[in-house]
Amino acid sequence: MNVRFCAVCRSLILADFRYCPYCGVPVSRGPGMEEALEEPFERIAEDLAKREALGRFSSLAERLDRLENEMDILLAEHCPSPTEEESALPGCGADLESPLDAEPRSPLGGGLKRRD
Repeated sequence: MNVRFCAVCRSLILADFRYCPYCGVPVSRGPGMEEALEEPFERIAEDLAKREALGRFSSLAERLDRLENEMDILLAEHCPSPTEEESALPGCGADLESPLDAEPRSPLGGGLKRRD
């Protein structure tokens, strides 16, 4: 069944009608149901895509906040509170051993001996 909308009263009518049965106005060949609904559904799809993207950014922001909080906790556990003199120094952890500087270790415990 092919239908369209009356341009005056916006009533849904059969495409074969020459006059709108609701308002009596002569009906011109306007868009059918599919053409009339195409634009609103495209807008809905675009809005959903935007909301999905915003949801992903929101989720990433929450995860980043959690990671920053965990980092603050780790730093608080391993770094002493800075004094006024130390506050001018960038960052903390000078006394922490860098994983790159450490001697290689065996997964079974104890250090590995280097062969020269």
